[in-house]
Amino acid sequence: LVACFVAGEVFTLRPETGEWKLFADGLHTPLGVVALNDREVMVSQRPELTLLRDLDGDGVADEYKTFSDDFGISGNYHEFHFGPVRDKAGNFYVSLGTASSGADVRHEKRGGFDKRSYLQRMYACVPYRGWVLQITPEGKRIPYASGLRTPNGLGFDLEGNLFVTDNQGDWVGTSKLHHIKKGNFYGHAGSLVWEKDWVEGRPVAQPMAKLDERRQTAAVLFPHGLMANSPSQPLADSTEG
Repeated sequence: LVACFVAGEVFTLRPETGEWKLFADGLHTPLGVVALNDREVMVSQRPELTLLRDLDGDGVADEYKTFSDDFGISGNYHEFHFGPVRDKAGNFYVSLGTASSGADVRHEKRGGFDKRSYLQRMYACVPYRGWVLQITPEGKRIPYASGLRTPNGLGFDLEGNLFVTDNQGDWVGTSKLHHIKKGNFYGHAGSLVWEKDWVEGRPVAQPMAKLDERRQTAAVLFPHGLMANSPSQPLADSTEG
């Protein structure tokens, strides 16, 4: 088994012996891993999707390779990077949290900066915040779906459909589970500025009727305070109960 920890480490575990071993460290808030084989691990850390490789077979990563970093970072504390998960074709999917008005941005930013989505409650002033991204096996970034606030977890059902959880807050009355399809918008307005050819001005100034025309409803609603306040990765149960 392989696991990552927010302090920056990736560990492996042998269940039969209970032995933990440090595989990699020095990462920035890693929030998810996929083991590709016995020597390679893909991990989402704040600035990038990173390929960790054990080149000599000693159980420790020797190479930390940027697989994809084609998205924006403003320096806001709330810009989390969730995932990855991988489909049967070898594509990876990650999701990017929006920034919080509880803190500002840094002078140095990565990617473009768009004030049309700046300093609303949760905002997307740099590219693809509030989006799900598809990363091809070659590392190409493809914007996949928008309208998310803090998409804490991604997972596939048994038929290969992609689902993502989103966290309660502005535009999100209670936490949700969304069935994600390419090109769809799921309701949180801030991310719209990063749609190709967006010319409508500030997303939060759009008429609600216009936003509702595009918004896809959730597959599941989790009652806030009763069931799930910050739902994370959905997992498919194949045990039939």
